[in-house]
Amino acid sequence: PDDTRLRMMRHAKFSTPLSSVIILLLGLPFVVSARARSFFRGLTFCLIVTAAYYALQLAALEFGKLGRIDQVAAGWIAPATFGIGGLVLFFRMKS
Repeated sequence: PDDTRLRMMRHAKFSTPLSSVIILLLGLPFVVSARARSFFRGLTFCLIVTAAYYALQLAALEFGKLGRIDQVAAGWIAPATFGIGGLVLFFRMKS
């Protein structure tokens, strides 16, 4: 078996369960914000962000399979990128 592909899949196995927490951190500030003009606008934005997250994750995994990017990076690009953004938005959210 291809050891590099297995290495990428092992990292993806650990990073994929984090997606629900990351999506929550990204979407929550837009849906519950007092400044939000509309609940449905925030919900629509959340759906777009979710689609972008999964598109980036699938693209990174595919590039990792093809060997165009490092296999470890392929498993963690989407969670790291969107996770940092989600943490920043979450901690800037006013309660």
